[in-house]
Amino acid sequence: PNFVLHAGDIVGNGNKKYEWLEEFLRPSHDLMSRIPIYAILGNHENDANNYYQYMGNPEPEHRYTFTYGNAQFFMIDTDRSVKPGSDQHKWLENELKNSNAKWKIAVHHHPPYTSDENDYGNTWVESSERGDQRLRPLVELYEKYNLDVCFFGHIHDYERTWPIRSDEVDQKNGVIYIQTGGGGGGLENYAPTRSWFTKKVHRDHHFLIATIHQNCFELQAIDQNGILFDQFKIQK
Repeated sequence: PNFVLHAGDIVGNGNKKYEWLEEFLRPSHDLMSRIPIYAILGNHENDANNYYQYMGNPEPEHRYTFTYGNAQFFMIDTDRSVKPGSDQHKWLENELKNSNAKWKIAVHHHPPYTSDENDYGNTWVESSERGDQRLRPLVELYEKYNLDVCFFGHIHDYERTWPIRSDEVDQKNGVIYIQTGGGGGGLENYAPTRSWFTKKVHRDHHFLIATIHQNCFELQAIDQNGILFDQFKIQK
């Protein structure tokens, strides 16, 4: 690949230097000696100094944007406020509004939409909140400025939504949300009933390969055994 995106929870406890050295940097050495990793904070990093020591991002480092080819990536820290009027909300709206990129892709840790079993309401006894309600302001910005894809982690399994706009499936103008929490943490379960927004779910450790060429965006989801279990294409 040209680079790697990481949606947070790089280590189990960001305050433990051992985890950065032995569980992240050492096994990633061959990969990172060849290509860059663009990462964002998760809750397990604890906003620790180790993150800022080992990950070199543009200031202020906890959030940033970069452009590669005809795609712009918006890296957002969802452990900090994204409410209207907050620093991140104002920054993100300005960046989205001024972006001339053909493809707009957001990356953060927490899920705007998820069919998880019990992180956002115990789905065996009550209705699910279907995601982190703190992130509704982000969803509004994504729809206002026509984001294409949002990647996130936090829930340890895979889920791809239908294209969504205004809390409805909109296959022409919707945003696709992709939960890719398969990097190594203990796997979690889905709700016992399927959510209206769910296109594909898969419970296994995994990684994704995204390819962009001019007007075409393709994504493949591959499990730890090298088996392709999901793929899709967006054509503009």
